[in-house]
Amino acid sequence: MTIIAKFLSMNVGINTFSNVDQVQIIAAAQSLPEFTFDTYLYYSDTIGLLKKETILSPGNIESWSVKRWNVMK
Repeated sequence: MTIIAKFLSMNVGINTFSNVDQVQIIAAAQSLPEFTFDTYLYYSDTIGLLKKETILSPGNIESWSVKRWNVMK
């Protein structure tokens, strides 16, 4: 798992998040069945996981993104 990009802001749906890290998980380097395919995860320090993209094949991407959240302090 490697951080490959840092974004000052990122829009997910109608929401804008600050300081987002893009993480790449390469399937060939994993043994867990959850990562059978190359995966990109997007994290915000204050929220956590915002978006997940799984590359099933070229041009075939399975995507998940946060719709609601609650920050607890």
